[in-house]
Amino acid sequence: EISPMGPATIVEIKNTAPPGKKKTYTTRTFEFDPLTVNIPRCKVEDLRGGDPAQNAKEFEMVLQGGEWETNAKKDAIVLNAGVGCYVYGLTETIEEGCALAKKTLIAGKGEELLKRWKKVSNTLDQPEAPTPAPTVSSTPDIEPPKPAAKSSPSSAESKMSTRDILLSRVLILLALCVGWLNRGPTWEARFFATLIPVAKGYLPPTLVGHGWMRGTPPVPDDMHPEPRPKGELFLKLPGGARMPQNGLGMCCRPTAYDDVLVERSVLWYLLMGGRHIDGAHLYLNHEAIGKGIRQAMERGVPRSEIFLTTKIWPNFYGRNSTKEVVPTFLKELGVDYIDMILMHAPAPIGSFNGLSKECNKAGLSNTECRQETFAALSELRKEGLVRNVGVSNFITRQIKELQEIKGAAPIANNQIQFNPWLSDEWMETAEYCRESKIAITGYNSLGGFLEHKKTHTIEVLTTLAEKYQKTVAQIMLRWALQKGTTVIPGTGNPKYMRENLSIYGFKLSKEDVQAIDELRTAEEMKKFTILESKLWEK
Repeated sequence: EISPMGPATIVEIKNTAPPGKKKTYTTRTFEFDPLTVNIPRCKVEDLRGGDPAQNAKEFEMVLQGGEWETNAKKDAIVLNAGVGCYVYGLTETIEEGCALAKKTLIAGKGEELLKRWKKVSNTLDQPEAPTPAPTVSSTPDIEPPKPAAKSSPSSAESKMSTRDILLSRVLILLALCVGWLNRGPTWEARFFATLIPVAKGYLPPTLVGHGWMRGTPPVPDDMHPEPRPKGELFLKLPGGARMPQNGLGMCCRPTAYDDVLVERSVLWYLLMGGRHIDGAHLYLNHEAIGKGIRQAMERGVPRSEIFLTTKIWPNFYGRNSTKEVVPTFLKELGVDYIDMILMHAPAPIGSFNGLSKECNKAGLSNTECRQETFAALSELRKEGLVRNVGVSNFITRQIKELQEIKGAAPIANNQIQFNPWLSDEWMETAEYCRESKIAITGYNSLGGFLEHKKTHTIEVLTTLAEKYQKTVAQIMLRWALQKGTTVIPGTGNPKYMRENLSIYGFKLSKEDVQAIDELRTAEEMKKFTILESKLWEK
């Protein structure tokens, strides 16, 4: 048995390249319960995968030689070392094992960790004492007892046993997943923060910690604020505030979930002249965003020029819950005020887990819960903690429900998906917002969730990109600007940040805007995913 300590998760990292070729590492994750499943116990020399002898030697050289900091596979080393710490009972979870391994390796004491593993390994490898054979009487007139015949289980009993085992494993796996997901502010937060990096081939910081992911480079120490983009556009909000029409989205890419890369991304963007940062409580990166903002301010970017947006997730809806959670946003971000807070969605995804605890306890409907939440945000606006309040993913009917609240703040913004192939429902919502003087911020402006590469197959867009000597992404962003929408493309790459900020420098003709408009009804647009409002609530 691998351990008597209960269910666990193992991530295997293995070299899959043929002999003599450049090493290619792949990962495999599997769950098991050592109390019911017999799995050979991992040994120290097996933790790296591949050839045991070769990898054991390399692993010990890294641990003993202090080369860990410069080792190209240090993230794999820490993850497997964390698994080892769990396997040999040094920690209660793999996450704690990774933290212990990282701390030990940084201190240059990897050899001590290896010795601790081997000490436990030697103890576990001791063979069990053999069971003595039964003695048989030599008296000739007494026959030795015949062994009882083993009963063969019936087919029904065998099927029942197999089914019960499978069911128990499924329940254990579900319990593990639910417990782990609920460790964050919401299960959705940890789910997306893990799924999105994994979908792109990265080890998620939710499992291995922050600072291991490659991506956004460090900002040079001698870099100072550049001028703001020429021709910069703004949308006017109720009360006179101006929201930059081009921002940096802090969601839905691997680098948005690693605190080190988030901090760098924000600093790069602000020093390049960008001034609009779009975040959310759900993204689990408030503190890193705040650090990036403070570093930019130290280098000369005025706080008054930065437009900071965040969002409150439906799990925290309700008058009291909202008033309690918003001050934590300010603390995490390290700011005195937030430029705009949005209600992130009309309801939790698919209304799977219902309303917030407060609204459930009070017996409120979805509509009443949203109204109580917006009323609380309006009061916080009066107190100066937030300067503008709005919504996200709300359709026309849900917006009208909030407009019925007496004495509430005006709805400043509705953040919705916005691209050339929007559904009729979202197009109607966008039109209602324009008529009601509600600014629109568009996400998925480059195509859709993880689908932006498909836009390079659309002839209209590639032709316009060639005509204006721009990228397809710049063409789509400029189209959205000319439709009166704020865009918040997310990237951790300084090159793409600069390209995105340069969209103020050209303009599409009316004919070209119309050509993109007409894509909405084209047959090839069916390849893109549009989130329907029923995802949030029917």
